[in-house]
Amino acid sequence: MLSLILLLAGAAALSILLLGILIRTPLARHFADLPGHRKVHNTVIPRLGGTGIVLTFLVLLTIAQVFELWDPSAKFLLSIVFASLFLLIAGTLDDVFTLGYKAKFLLQFLLAGVIVSVFGLSFEKVSLFGQEWPLYGMGMVVSIFWLVGLMNAVNIIDGIDGLAASVSLAGFVGVGALAFAAGAPNPVGVCVALSGATIGFLYYNFQRRRKVLLGDTGSQFLGVMLGILTLRIHGLPNVGNSILIPLLLAGYPILDLGVAMIRRFLQVRNRALGQRVTRMFHADNEHLHHRLVYAGLTHVQATLLLLVLASGFTATAVVLPHVSWAWELTIVSYLTLAVLFLLNRLGVLQRRAVQRALRTWALGSPSVDSGRLALRYNRYYELFNVSELGAPSVGAGSPSARVAPLAETTVASFETPGAVGGAAPQVLNGKF
Repeated sequence: MLSLILLLAGAAALSILLLGILIRTPLARHFADLPGHRKVHNTVIPRLGGTGIVLTFLVLLTIAQVFELWDPSAKFLLSIVFASLFLLIAGTLDDVFTLGYKAKFLLQFLLAGVIVSVFGLSFEKVSLFGQEWPLYGMGMVVSIFWLVGLMNAVNIIDGIDGLAASVSLAGFVGVGALAFAAGAPNPVGVCVALSGATIGFLYYNFQRRRKVLLGDTGSQFLGVMLGILTLRIHGLPNVGNSILIPLLLAGYPILDLGVAMIRRFLQVRNRALGQRVTRMFHADNEHLHHRLVYAGLTHVQATLLLLVLASGFTATAVVLPHVSWAWELTIVSYLTLAVLFLLNRLGVLQRRAVQRALRTWALGSPSVDSGRLALRYNRYYELFNVSELGAPSVGAGSPSARVAPLAETTVASFETPGAVGGAAPQVLNGKF
Protein backbone atom coordinates (compact mmCIF):
# COMPACT_ATOMS: atom_id res chain seq x y z
CA MET A 1 0.00 0.00 0.00
CA LEU A 2 2.86 2.37 0.81
CA SER A 3 4.34 1.79 -2.64
CA LEU A 4 1.02 2.76 -4.26
CA ILE A 5 0.87 5.96 -2.22
CA LEU A 6 4.42 6.84 -3.24
CA LEU A 7 3.59 6.08 -6.88
CA LEU A 8 0.53 8.35 -6.70
CA ALA A 9 2.51 11.21 -5.15
CA GLY A 10 5.40 10.75 -7.58
CA ALA A 11 3.10 10.70 -10.60
CA ALA A 12 1.33 13.87 -9.45
CA ALA A 13 4.65 15.65 -8.80
CA LEU A 14 6.06 14.58 -12.17
CA SER A 15 2.91 15.70 -13.96
CA ILE A 16 3.06 19.13 -12.27
CA LEU A 17 6.75 19.42 -13.19
CA LEU A 18 6.30 18.45 -16.84
CA LEU A 19 3.27 20.68 -17.34
CA GLY A 20 5.10 23.56 -15.68
CA ILE A 21 7.89 23.12 -18.22
CA LEU A 22 5.54 22.73 -21.19
CA ILE A 23 3.59 25.94 -20.57
CA ARG A 24 6.87 27.88 -20.54
CA THR A 25 8.01 26.57 -23.93
CA PRO A 26 7.08 27.89 -27.40
CA LEU A 27 4.71 24.91 -27.70
CA ALA A 28 2.24 26.80 -25.53
CA ARG A 29 1.68 29.31 -28.36
CA HIS A 30 1.07 26.62 -30.99
CA PHE A 31 -1.20 24.42 -28.85
CA ALA A 32 -3.58 27.12 -27.72
CA ASP A 33 -7.32 27.38 -27.20
CA LEU A 34 -8.59 30.66 -28.64
CA PRO A 35 -11.43 32.68 -27.10
CA GLY A 36 -14.88 32.29 -28.63
CA HIS A 37 -18.58 32.48 -27.89
CA ARG A 38 -18.50 28.91 -26.57
CA LYS A 39 -15.43 29.48 -24.37
CA VAL A 40 -15.11 30.46 -20.74
CA HIS A 41 -11.95 32.49 -21.26
CA ASN A 42 -11.10 35.70 -23.12
CA THR A 43 -7.39 34.97 -23.39
CA VAL A 44 -5.33 32.35 -25.19
CA ILE A 45 -4.85 29.27 -22.97
CA PRO A 46 -2.53 26.32 -23.78
CA ARG A 47 -4.14 22.96 -24.52
CA LEU A 48 -1.17 20.98 -23.28
CA GLY A 49 -2.82 19.17 -20.38
CA GLY A 50 -3.30 15.96 -22.34
CA THR A 51 0.28 16.07 -23.61
CA GLY A 52 1.55 16.42 -20.05
CA ILE A 53 -0.58 13.50 -18.83
CA VAL A 54 0.58 11.21 -21.64
CA LEU A 55 4.25 12.13 -21.20
CA THR A 56 4.03 11.59 -17.45
CA PHE A 57 2.47 8.18 -17.96
CA LEU A 58 5.10 7.13 -20.53
CA VAL A 59 7.95 8.26 -18.27
CA LEU A 60 6.52 6.22 -15.38
CA LEU A 61 6.12 3.17 -17.64
CA THR A 62 9.73 3.51 -18.77
CA ILE A 63 11.00 3.73 -15.18
CA ALA A 64 8.93 0.71 -14.16
CA GLN A 65 10.28 -1.36 -17.06
CA VAL A 66 13.91 -0.33 -16.65
CA PHE A 67 13.99 -1.08 -12.92
CA GLU A 68 11.69 -4.13 -13.26
CA LEU A 69 9.14 -2.71 -10.84
CA TRP A 70 6.28 -4.62 -12.44
CA ASP A 71 5.76 -7.64 -14.67
CA PRO A 72 2.81 -7.05 -17.01
CA SER A 73 1.85 -9.32 -19.88
CA ALA A 74 3.38 -8.28 -23.19
CA LYS A 75 0.02 -7.62 -24.84
CA PHE A 76 -1.24 -5.44 -22.00
CA LEU A 77 1.97 -3.40 -21.92
CA LEU A 78 2.05 -2.96 -25.70
CA SER A 79 -1.62 -1.98 -25.82
CA ILE A 80 -1.26 0.91 -23.36
CA VAL A 81 2.04 2.08 -24.91
CA PHE A 82 0.58 1.95 -28.42
CA ALA A 83 -2.56 3.83 -27.34
CA SER A 84 -0.45 6.49 -25.60
CA LEU A 85 1.85 7.11 -28.56
CA PHE A 86 -0.99 6.95 -31.11
CA LEU A 87 -3.07 9.55 -29.28
CA LEU A 88 -0.05 11.71 -28.53
CA ILE A 89 0.45 12.05 -32.29
CA ALA A 90 -3.18 11.98 -33.49
CA GLY A 91 -4.45 14.18 -30.65
CA THR A 92 -1.68 16.68 -31.27
CA LEU A 93 -2.65 16.89 -34.94
CA ASP A 94 -6.27 17.44 -33.91
CA ASP A 95 -5.34 20.17 -31.43
CA VAL A 96 -3.32 21.98 -34.10
CA PHE A 97 -5.38 21.48 -37.26
CA THR A 98 -8.87 20.74 -35.80
CA LEU A 99 -9.70 17.57 -37.72
CA GLY A 100 -13.26 16.93 -38.86
CA TYR A 101 -15.36 14.36 -37.05
CA LYS A 102 -15.07 11.88 -39.94
CA ALA A 103 -11.28 11.91 -39.76
CA LYS A 104 -11.44 11.58 -35.97
CA PHE A 105 -13.78 8.63 -36.23
CA LEU A 106 -11.43 6.95 -38.71
CA LEU A 107 -8.44 7.36 -36.39
CA GLN A 108 -10.42 6.22 -33.36
CA PHE A 109 -11.67 3.05 -35.06
CA LEU A 110 -8.15 2.36 -36.30
CA LEU A 111 -6.78 2.63 -32.75
CA ALA A 112 -9.58 0.53 -31.25
CA GLY A 113 -9.27 -2.09 -33.98
CA VAL A 114 -5.55 -2.56 -33.33
CA ILE A 115 -6.05 -2.80 -29.55
CA VAL A 116 -8.79 -5.42 -29.88
CA SER A 117 -7.57 -7.50 -32.82
CA VAL A 118 -3.78 -7.32 -32.35
CA PHE A 119 -3.44 -7.14 -28.57
CA GLY A 120 -6.44 -9.34 -27.78
CA LEU A 121 -8.30 -7.13 -25.31
CA SER A 122 -12.03 -7.73 -25.71
CA PHE A 123 -15.22 -8.82 -23.98
CA GLU A 124 -15.59 -12.60 -24.26
CA LYS A 125 -18.80 -13.10 -22.30
CA VAL A 126 -21.24 -10.93 -20.40
CA SER A 127 -23.72 -11.55 -17.61
CA LEU A 128 -26.73 -9.70 -16.28
CA PHE A 129 -28.87 -10.50 -13.22
CA GLY A 130 -27.45 -13.99 -12.89
CA GLN A 131 -27.64 -14.93 -16.60
CA GLU A 132 -24.46 -15.31 -18.67
CA TRP A 133 -24.02 -15.24 -22.45
CA PRO A 134 -20.87 -15.83 -24.54
CA LEU A 135 -20.25 -13.18 -27.22
CA TYR A 136 -18.14 -15.28 -29.62
CA GLY A 137 -17.11 -13.13 -32.60
CA MET A 138 -19.36 -10.26 -31.56
CA GLY A 139 -17.10 -9.64 -28.59
CA MET A 140 -14.48 -7.95 -30.80
CA VAL A 141 -17.09 -5.72 -32.44
CA VAL A 142 -18.60 -4.72 -29.10
CA SER A 143 -15.13 -4.01 -27.69
CA ILE A 144 -14.17 -1.76 -30.61
CA PHE A 145 -17.33 0.30 -30.26
CA TRP A 146 -16.78 0.37 -26.49
CA LEU A 147 -13.34 1.97 -26.89
CA VAL A 148 -14.50 4.45 -29.53
CA GLY A 149 -17.57 5.32 -27.49
CA LEU A 150 -15.54 6.02 -24.34
CA MET A 151 -13.07 8.23 -26.21
CA ASN A 152 -15.96 10.36 -27.45
CA ALA A 153 -17.92 10.20 -24.20
CA VAL A 154 -15.04 11.59 -22.13
CA ASN A 155 -14.33 14.21 -24.79
CA ILE A 156 -17.93 15.38 -24.91
CA ILE A 157 -18.01 16.14 -21.16
CA ASP A 158 -14.84 18.23 -21.36
CA GLY A 159 -16.90 21.42 -21.24
CA ILE A 160 -16.12 23.01 -17.88
CA ASP A 161 -13.00 23.12 -15.74
CA GLY A 162 -11.93 19.79 -14.31
CA LEU A 163 -15.00 17.76 -15.27
CA ALA A 164 -13.55 15.23 -17.74
CA ALA A 165 -10.38 14.72 -15.68
CA SER A 166 -12.27 14.36 -12.38
CA VAL A 167 -14.78 11.87 -13.76
CA SER A 168 -11.96 9.85 -15.36
CA LEU A 169 -10.12 9.93 -12.03
CA ALA A 170 -13.19 8.40 -10.35
CA GLY A 171 -13.23 5.68 -13.00
CA PHE A 172 -9.54 4.87 -12.47
CA VAL A 173 -10.10 4.60 -8.71
CA GLY A 174 -12.97 2.16 -9.31
CA VAL A 175 -10.97 0.01 -11.73
CA GLY A 176 -8.01 0.03 -9.35
CA ALA A 177 -10.19 -1.08 -6.43
CA LEU A 178 -11.66 -3.96 -8.44
CA ALA A 179 -8.24 -5.03 -9.71
CA PHE A 180 -6.81 -4.87 -6.19
CA ALA A 181 -9.62 -7.09 -4.89
CA ALA A 182 -8.99 -9.53 -7.74
CA GLY A 183 -5.26 -9.75 -6.97
CA ALA A 184 -4.15 -8.13 -10.27
CA PRO A 185 -1.31 -5.72 -9.37
CA ASN A 186 -0.50 -4.52 -12.90
CA PRO A 187 -3.86 -2.81 -13.62
CA VAL A 188 -3.68 -1.34 -10.11
CA GLY A 189 -0.30 0.22 -10.87
CA VAL A 190 -1.54 1.66 -14.17
CA CYS A 191 -4.62 3.14 -12.45
CA VAL A 192 -2.52 4.75 -9.72
CA ALA A 193 -0.08 6.22 -12.27
CA LEU A 194 -2.93 7.62 -14.36
CA SER A 195 -4.62 9.01 -11.26
CA GLY A 196 -1.46 10.82 -10.20
CA ALA A 197 -0.90 12.26 -13.68
CA THR A 198 -4.52 13.45 -13.75
CA ILE A 199 -4.21 15.09 -10.33
CA GLY A 200 -1.16 16.98 -11.60
CA PHE A 201 -3.20 18.29 -14.52
CA LEU A 202 -6.07 19.36 -12.23
CA TYR A 203 -3.57 21.44 -10.25
CA TYR A 204 -3.16 23.69 -13.29
CA ASN A 205 -6.66 23.34 -14.73
CA PHE A 206 -8.27 24.99 -11.69
CA GLN A 207 -5.81 27.90 -11.64
CA ARG A 208 -6.53 31.32 -13.14
CA ARG A 209 -3.11 32.58 -14.20
CA ARG A 210 -1.39 29.38 -15.28
CA LYS A 211 -4.46 27.54 -16.51
CA VAL A 212 -3.96 24.58 -18.85
CA LEU A 213 -6.75 22.87 -20.79
CA LEU A 214 -7.02 19.14 -21.42
CA GLY A 215 -7.40 19.27 -25.20
CA ASP A 216 -8.46 16.41 -27.46
CA THR A 217 -5.22 14.58 -26.73
CA GLY A 218 -6.01 14.36 -23.03
CA SER A 219 -9.74 13.65 -23.21
CA GLN A 220 -9.36 10.87 -25.77
CA PHE A 221 -6.38 9.43 -23.90
CA LEU A 222 -8.29 9.27 -20.62
CA GLY A 223 -11.24 7.71 -22.41
CA VAL A 224 -9.29 5.00 -24.19
CA MET A 225 -7.27 4.14 -21.08
CA LEU A 226 -10.46 3.76 -19.08
CA GLY A 227 -11.77 1.50 -21.85
CA ILE A 228 -8.59 -0.62 -21.96
CA LEU A 229 -8.57 -1.05 -18.19
CA THR A 230 -12.23 -2.11 -18.07
CA LEU A 231 -11.51 -4.68 -20.78
CA ARG A 232 -8.46 -5.87 -18.84
CA ILE A 233 -10.29 -6.53 -15.56
CA HIS A 234 -13.46 -7.94 -17.15
CA GLY A 235 -13.77 -11.59 -16.19
CA LEU A 236 -11.19 -11.52 -13.41
CA PRO A 237 -11.95 -13.37 -10.15
CA ASN A 238 -13.98 -11.22 -7.76
CA VAL A 239 -14.98 -9.05 -10.73
CA GLY A 240 -16.99 -11.37 -12.95
CA ASN A 241 -18.52 -10.76 -16.36
CA SER A 242 -21.37 -8.43 -15.43
CA ILE A 243 -21.92 -5.90 -18.21
CA LEU A 244 -23.07 -3.42 -15.58
CA ILE A 245 -19.57 -3.06 -14.09
CA PRO A 246 -17.87 -1.41 -17.11
CA LEU A 247 -21.02 0.63 -17.80
CA LEU A 248 -21.04 1.97 -14.25
CA LEU A 249 -17.29 2.65 -14.18
CA ALA A 250 -17.88 5.03 -17.10
CA GLY A 251 -21.41 5.85 -15.99
CA TYR A 252 -21.53 9.63 -16.21
CA PRO A 253 -19.79 10.04 -19.61
CA ILE A 254 -22.09 7.37 -21.08
CA LEU A 255 -25.14 9.06 -19.54
CA ASP A 256 -24.28 12.49 -20.92
CA LEU A 257 -23.42 11.06 -24.34
CA GLY A 258 -26.66 9.08 -24.54
CA VAL A 259 -28.83 12.00 -23.47
CA ALA A 260 -27.11 14.33 -25.94
CA MET A 261 -27.48 11.93 -28.86
CA ILE A 262 -31.16 11.27 -28.22
CA ARG A 263 -31.94 14.94 -27.67
CA ARG A 264 -30.22 16.05 -30.86
CA PHE A 265 -31.91 13.31 -32.87
CA LEU A 266 -35.35 14.38 -31.68
CA GLN A 267 -34.82 18.13 -31.99
CA VAL A 268 -34.00 18.26 -35.70
CA ARG A 269 -36.56 20.28 -37.66
CA ASN A 270 -36.23 18.07 -40.74
CA ARG A 271 -37.88 14.64 -40.54
CA ALA A 272 -35.31 13.03 -42.88
CA LEU A 273 -33.36 10.29 -41.10
CA GLY A 274 -30.05 11.38 -42.61
CA GLN A 275 -30.45 14.93 -41.29
CA ARG A 276 -31.28 13.62 -37.83
CA VAL A 277 -28.24 11.34 -37.74
CA THR A 278 -25.97 14.18 -38.92
CA ARG A 279 -27.40 16.49 -36.28
CA MET A 280 -26.37 14.02 -33.57
CA PHE A 281 -22.72 15.00 -34.17
CA HIS A 282 -23.20 18.78 -34.02
CA ALA A 283 -22.00 20.66 -30.97
CA ASP A 284 -24.41 22.53 -28.71
CA ASN A 285 -24.60 24.09 -25.27
CA GLU A 286 -27.23 21.84 -23.70
CA HIS A 287 -25.14 19.16 -22.00
CA LEU A 288 -25.87 18.32 -18.38
CA HIS A 289 -22.97 20.44 -17.10
CA HIS A 290 -24.25 23.38 -19.15
CA ARG A 291 -27.66 23.08 -17.53
CA LEU A 292 -26.11 23.12 -14.07
CA VAL A 293 -24.29 26.34 -14.92
CA TYR A 294 -27.53 27.77 -16.33
CA ALA A 295 -29.11 26.94 -12.97
CA GLY A 296 -26.61 29.23 -11.22
CA LEU A 297 -23.76 26.91 -10.19
CA THR A 298 -20.17 27.92 -10.72
CA HIS A 299 -17.94 25.68 -12.80
CA VAL A 300 -16.27 24.24 -9.70
CA GLN A 301 -19.63 23.57 -8.05
CA ALA A 302 -20.99 21.87 -11.19
CA THR A 303 -17.85 19.75 -11.49
CA LEU A 304 -18.00 18.65 -7.85
CA LEU A 305 -21.70 17.79 -8.10
CA LEU A 306 -21.18 15.67 -11.21
CA LEU A 307 -18.09 14.10 -9.63
CA VAL A 308 -20.31 12.95 -6.77
CA LEU A 309 -22.66 11.38 -9.33
CA ALA A 310 -19.77 9.67 -11.13
CA SER A 311 -18.33 8.46 -7.82
CA GLY A 312 -21.71 6.96 -6.95
CA PHE A 313 -21.68 5.00 -10.21
CA THR A 314 -18.11 3.87 -9.50
CA ALA A 315 -18.88 2.79 -5.93
CA THR A 316 -21.84 0.78 -7.22
CA ALA A 317 -19.56 -0.98 -9.73
CA VAL A 318 -17.15 -1.92 -6.94
CA VAL A 319 -19.97 -3.34 -4.81
CA LEU A 320 -21.82 -5.29 -7.53
CA PRO A 321 -19.48 -8.35 -7.68
CA HIS A 322 -20.21 -9.05 -4.01
CA VAL A 323 -24.02 -9.01 -4.07
CA SER A 324 -26.64 -11.40 -5.39
CA TRP A 325 -28.50 -10.81 -8.62
CA ALA A 326 -31.58 -9.69 -6.66
CA TRP A 327 -29.62 -6.96 -4.91
CA GLU A 328 -28.01 -6.11 -8.24
CA LEU A 329 -31.46 -5.56 -9.74
CA THR A 330 -32.50 -3.45 -6.73
CA ILE A 331 -29.41 -1.24 -6.90
CA VAL A 332 -29.74 -0.70 -10.65
CA SER A 333 -33.44 0.16 -10.27
CA TYR A 334 -32.61 2.73 -7.60
CA LEU A 335 -29.87 4.28 -9.76
CA THR A 336 -32.23 4.45 -12.73
CA LEU A 337 -34.83 6.33 -10.69
CA ALA A 338 -32.15 8.68 -9.34
CA VAL A 339 -30.90 9.46 -12.86
CA LEU A 340 -34.44 10.07 -14.13
CA PHE A 341 -35.04 12.44 -11.22
CA LEU A 342 -31.82 14.32 -12.02
CA LEU A 343 -32.72 14.63 -15.69
CA ASN A 344 -36.15 15.90 -14.74
CA ARG A 345 -34.71 18.56 -12.44
CA LEU A 346 -32.31 19.68 -15.19
CA GLY A 347 -35.20 20.12 -17.63
CA VAL A 348 -34.35 17.17 -19.88
CA LEU A 349 -37.36 15.03 -18.95
CA GLN A 350 -39.85 17.68 -17.95
CA ARG A 351 -43.28 17.19 -19.48
CA ARG A 352 -43.12 20.29 -21.64
CA ALA A 353 -39.63 19.47 -22.92
CA VAL A 354 -40.63 15.89 -23.79
CA GLN A 355 -43.77 17.06 -25.60
CA ARG A 356 -41.73 19.60 -27.57
CA ALA A 357 -39.13 16.99 -28.56
CA LEU A 358 -41.78 14.47 -29.63
CA ARG A 359 -43.67 17.13 -31.60
CA THR A 360 -40.44 18.08 -33.38
CA TRP A 361 -39.71 14.43 -34.14
CA ALA A 362 -43.22 13.76 -35.48
CA LEU A 363 -43.94 17.00 -37.34
CA GLY A 364 -40.56 18.53 -37.97
CA SER A 365 -41.64 21.73 -36.18
CA PRO A 366 -39.04 24.12 -34.74
CA SER A 367 -37.72 23.47 -31.25
CA VAL A 368 -36.02 25.64 -28.68
CA ASP A 369 -32.34 25.73 -29.54
CA SER A 370 -29.37 26.25 -27.29
CA GLY A 371 -29.26 30.00 -27.86
CA ARG A 372 -32.82 30.54 -26.65
CA LEU A 373 -32.20 28.18 -23.75
CA ALA A 374 -29.22 30.30 -22.74
CA LEU A 375 -31.28 33.46 -23.13
CA ARG A 376 -33.89 32.00 -20.79
CA TYR A 377 -31.25 31.81 -18.07
CA ASN A 378 -29.42 35.04 -18.94
CA ARG A 379 -29.39 36.21 -15.32
CA TYR A 380 -26.66 33.62 -14.67
CA TYR A 381 -24.11 35.23 -16.99
CA GLU A 382 -21.36 37.41 -15.61
CA LEU A 383 -20.98 39.63 -18.68
CA PHE A 384 -22.36 38.87 -22.11
CA ASN A 385 -24.03 40.22 -25.20
CA VAL A 386 -27.23 38.69 -26.55
CA SER A 387 -27.83 41.23 -29.29
CA GLU A 388 -27.79 38.40 -31.85
CA LEU A 389 -30.88 37.01 -30.20
CA GLY A 390 -32.75 40.30 -30.32
CA ALA A 391 -32.40 41.06 -26.62
CA PRO A 392 -30.60 43.95 -24.90
CA SER A 393 -27.05 43.60 -23.68
CA VAL A 394 -26.30 43.13 -20.00
CA GLY A 395 -23.73 45.49 -18.57
CA ALA A 396 -21.03 44.89 -16.03
CA GLY A 397 -22.95 46.63 -13.30
CA SER A 398 -26.09 44.62 -13.78
CA PRO A 399 -27.14 42.53 -10.75
CA SER A 400 -27.84 39.68 -13.15
CA ALA A 401 -24.16 39.35 -14.00
CA ARG A 402 -22.66 37.90 -10.87
CA VAL A 403 -22.41 34.18 -11.51
CA ALA A 404 -19.87 32.37 -13.65
CA PRO A 405 -20.59 32.27 -17.39
CA LEU A 406 -21.31 29.26 -19.48
CA ALA A 407 -18.81 27.94 -21.96
CA GLU A 408 -17.36 24.78 -23.31
CA THR A 409 -13.59 24.66 -23.28
CA THR A 410 -13.24 22.05 -25.99
CA VAL A 411 -15.27 20.69 -28.83
CA ALA A 412 -16.21 17.04 -28.39
CA SER A 413 -14.12 14.69 -30.43
CA PHE A 414 -16.86 13.81 -32.87
CA GLU A 415 -18.73 17.12 -32.81
CA THR A 416 -18.48 19.57 -35.67
CA PRO A 417 -17.20 22.98 -34.50
CA GLY A 418 -19.46 25.86 -35.39
CA ALA A 419 -22.49 23.68 -35.99
CA VAL A 420 -24.27 24.91 -32.91
CA GLY A 421 -28.02 24.63 -32.93
CA GLY A 422 -28.66 28.35 -32.56
CA ALA A 423 -26.67 31.46 -31.73
CA ALA A 424 -25.26 31.32 -28.24
CA PRO A 425 -24.48 34.39 -26.16
CA GLN A 426 -21.11 35.96 -26.84
CA VAL A 427 -18.92 36.09 -23.76
CA LEU A 428 -17.17 39.45 -23.51
CA ASN A 429 -15.26 38.95 -20.31
CA GLY A 430 -15.68 35.39 -19.20
CA LYS A 431 -12.70 35.08 -16.93
CA PHE A 432 -13.65 32.48 -14.39
